[in-house]
Amino acid sequence: MNYYLAEIKINDAKSIIIENNLNFDSSVDYTIGLFKDKTLIGTGSLLKNVIKLVAIKKDYQGENLLAIIVTNLIKELTKRKIVKYFVFTDLESAPYFQSLGFSLIAKTNEVAFFENSLFPIQETLKEISENLSLKAGSTAAVVVNCNPLTNGHLYLIEKASKENANLLVFVVEENKSLFAFEERFSLVVEATKHLSNVHVLPSTKYLISSLTFPTYFLKDLTSQAKVQMELDTVIFNNYFIPIFKIDKRYVGSEEVDPFTSSYNEILKKYLKEKLIIVKRLKVNNQIVSASLVRKFYQEKNFEKLKPLVPTATYNFLKRKATINK
Repeated sequence: MNYYLAEIKINDAKSIIIENNLNFDSSVDYTIGLFKDKTLIGTGSLLKNVIKLVAIKKDYQGENLLAIIVTNLIKELTKRKIVKYFVFTDLESAPYFQSLGFSLIAKTNEVAFFENSLFPIQETLKEISENLSLKAGSTAAVVVNCNPLTNGHLYLIEKASKENANLLVFVVEENKSLFAFEERFSLVVEATKHLSNVHVLPSTKYLISSLTFPTYFLKDLTSQAKVQMELDTVIFNNYFIPIFKIDKRYVGSEEVDPFTSSYNEILKKYLKEKLIIVKRLKVNNQIVSASLVRKFYQEKNFEKLKPLVPTATYNFLKRKATINK
């Protein structure tokens, strides 16, 4: 057979991707095409360290052609000196990736998420959990982006801290926000110093990241976003809860934003009574939100911003505004 590989544009592979009932996604940085003679019959893509959109034209399935594509993608990752990588695929192709030695992290009714064997999720999370010194009693968790930290976040953290022996605050590690992870993490540490049972931790790449939940940073409620919300929740439920021995997860209520409301509903479906929904804090009859704080910050309206944030955040924003003049 005259098969050959060539790098192509993702749009050239669109019809094959859709034919295989995969969500077309142009967020890739490398796409390979498998050709028979001069006809495109298969494709696969990379985005950083993620293998995705691997598909074979229906007429050519069953000939083990996926192996040719996946081998090429792994070679490209090796060329980039990437040793840790992941795979997103449909459920039909999942057994094939398991046969190649990939480990299943989680699956939903629509997608399966795999990783190679180097530094698996269990090891990553156990390494963090083993360094914690927790008190006897219940352990709660909150997962926050804090872009930046507001009095709303602090209200949720203080309530969860008061109601439990231990509180784990997972700060979203992904750097896709106005403020860098290091800045957001430091603010949470600074603002919670008075709470002796609070442990501030990185969320890792497995929780609310561009790896598992890229649409979180776009806030666009699509069918793809709902699949990612479910995957993110399954990972939290199957790994974070047992490894960190989490009894409850606290979230803020959501009456306005359909994206966050939908995420809360999916969390409730999986976590059931372990999910505690807390009515969001209001100041001057207005819900305190990070988006409102960012708006006032960008307008340099520190008078309106001040009642919405802890002292640590206010001082940080003032300093940053001075530096950026």
